[in-house]
Amino acid sequence: MKKVIAFISAAVMFCGCAVSCADKKKNSSVTELSTNLLQLKTAKISMSDSFEEIRSLSTGSGSDVLIFGKLTTGGWGAYVTNNKFDEHKDIRFTPKDGEIVQSAAMLSYGKKGILTLLDGKALIYIYDKDNKYEKTIDCGDILEVEENYFGRLYGYGDDGFIINIMNRRIIAVASDGTLRGDIKTDGMDISGVAKSASGVMNIMLYDKKEIHIDEINADELSTVQKCTYNNNILSSAYCMGAGSGKYNSVAVMAGGIYGFTDTEVVKLAKFMDMEFEEYQLREIFMTAENEMVVLTDTGELYLLSEKDISEIKAKEVIVMASYSQQSDNGLYAREVKAFNAASEDYRIEFKQYFRLLDGYEKTYDDMRMDILSGNAPDIIPLNSNLPVDTFNTGIFCDLYEFIDKDPDFSRDDFLPNIRRGLERNGKMVWLAPQFWFESVPAKAGYTGVRENWSVDDMISAYDAMPDGMTFYQYEDVEPRTAFYDFTVKSTLFVDYEKAECYFDSPEYIKLLNFFNDKHIGLTWDEYNSLSGDRGVYYMTNDIYEGKRFVDFNHNPFTHFGQFLELKRGDYDNQLVMVGYPHIGNESGSFIHMEGGLAIMADSEHKDGAWSFMRTLISDDYYDAPDQYREYSVIKRKFNEFAEMTLHKTYPFWAVGDNGKIAEGKMVDQEWGWSYTDAKGKTVEKKIAPFTQEEYDYYYNLVTNAEVVRGDSNIDSIIREETMSLFNEECTAEECAKKIQNRASLYLSEHYG
Repeated sequence: MKKVIAFISAAVMFCGCAVSCADKKKNSSVTELSTNLLQLKTAKISMSDSFEEIRSLSTGSGSDVLIFGKLTTGGWGAYVTNNKFDEHKDIRFTPKDGEIVQSAAMLSYGKKGILTLLDGKALIYIYDKDNKYEKTIDCGDILEVEENYFGRLYGYGDDGFIINIMNRRIIAVASDGTLRGDIKTDGMDISGVAKSASGVMNIMLYDKKEIHIDEINADELSTVQKCTYNNNILSSAYCMGAGSGKYNSVAVMAGGIYGFTDTEVVKLAKFMDMEFEEYQLREIFMTAENEMVVLTDTGELYLLSEKDISEIKAKEVIVMASYSQQSDNGLYAREVKAFNAASEDYRIEFKQYFRLLDGYEKTYDDMRMDILSGNAPDIIPLNSNLPVDTFNTGIFCDLYEFIDKDPDFSRDDFLPNIRRGLERNGKMVWLAPQFWFESVPAKAGYTGVRENWSVDDMISAYDAMPDGMTFYQYEDVEPRTAFYDFTVKSTLFVDYEKAECYFDSPEYIKLLNFFNDKHIGLTWDEYNSLSGDRGVYYMTNDIYEGKRFVDFNHNPFTHFGQFLELKRGDYDNQLVMVGYPHIGNESGSFIHMEGGLAIMADSEHKDGAWSFMRTLISDDYYDAPDQYREYSVIKRKFNEFAEMTLHKTYPFWAVGDNGKIAEGKMVDQEWGWSYTDAKGKTVEKKIAPFTQEEYDYYYNLVTNAEVVRGDSNIDSIIREETMSLFNEECTAEECAKKIQNRASLYLSEHYG
């Protein structure tokens, strides 16, 4: 089993919309033409199997490559190989007692250096081009130390060095050990250091507005040339290395692999077709313009090479919108990647709408305009920022036209209440594979505690609360608005179908007064006057310990087993779903769907879009570790997972010695729960499964709940208007009137 060191990756804002280089005064744009992107295949380099842990990968002049780390045979060592990885020579290194090994680097002329830390001093061991030990450079006490990682070594010139310290400082060290000093970074964070194909050192720096790639002279501690790239996509740069041919360097960032020339940044490849994600890579360098080597965070080396044209079959491309901050990434990205690998006929591509400098508001405005103008992608992700009900539903396909002719699915396969939530005017206009059940759990036996309690019930429960109990956690350090958000759900005061809202109702005004009258939480003035140190929050089990009887902080229920664990555990079999206080709705418990997908009615690729979407309601999707046991919109899978609570044990994914799920292996697991006692000891309890009567109650609770609609713009209106109320600057009646007026106007414009 391989062990891996945790290296620090710095986030970087990137999408070089414009480039300017000091001295040469060059301008260019990122080239990102899909037709020019490399189609890469991956092949594992077997040499990585010789290492238990690879610390660094570096290149020198010519084709030399240095792989350094902890060997599977024991001890530290390096392989000096070529860029074909078909032969190698060994270097063995034995650290002294207490010496912390860091990384190694290949110098320009075949020498190598190994960086260590001993008694607070940085040492660099030099090996000559024939791999013989030559000398040790004592760099002195210059480094910041954090856990087991402080510096990354890079070779500069013959045997000079650059050390990247915790991605915060860059220090140049001469061949005799003399510290030349810090290289100027203008206070920007360091995202990468790389030797270009011609041997020139480049540093990638970033802040929230731009990134720089500086060509440096380490002897003079100066910047020879600085190229600046404007940011418009929030992403992360994970590694940077030597380029090849016309590319001075290559980097992994913004959802792809990019090559840097003298005049432009070229997007070379996406990660859509690779078996790993960009965040899993920590080293890269080019062996040719269409070939590169990468090191993953699990210690495997891969050769990425261009596919032969015979390997690339033309597929029908389906475009899916993405609002993700990661370029070439979006909702169900992993499922998209799996679909692309398996499908012989179709391929999903993401169209990125998010732009860092514009923010999310413009992201959704741009998407909305594309939908209304008929220029939208084939598949549209919908959520509370872009609700389906703000559009004429004729814009979207009726998914029943695909379901009715699908050999594996029918309308009756869906839970009836979920199907109603996905329908508009008898048509299924969007699809989500999973859902959440939202309610407020409470313990029976206290005043006001009953299923589906009213606003008056909740206030009565608060007033009659026994001494020593609290209603909420952390009331003395959190703002009042936080407790409002826990308690009051706007969707229970809006009828989206009628385009009406009821924020001026007596019940809503009572709720607004409740927080100020009872002094729950802090006013904004009180909150802002708190010291910077607001204490440390410890995970407590207040319900189990008898300090509270209601849990407004409870996360949504995502799988049926949570009812069993909660009832038998924290609530000692006295669990009551009181729900959220409301205006007289049938229930304060409801179903929420975080997000879903729709197909544009004018799409020319509707069959391909459905070919992907149907995979999200398949057994393969629901049985995958990340989705296993979660609420399924498909009745058969929902029932299968729910019925596990009727049995003492249930099948669950096995976990290996490394703490990770071993896919493909299931083990029987008993129902139970655990807690930490006053002495800090973990106590495990086994619990009995549901009786049939208990099962039927919770089953009906979920399957009879209504799917609510929501709109984040309504929540934004409420948040803005309650700021003054919760600072005690206006009355509840005045606040409710403002919310009612603004929300009514919004609903009329978007839902009327």
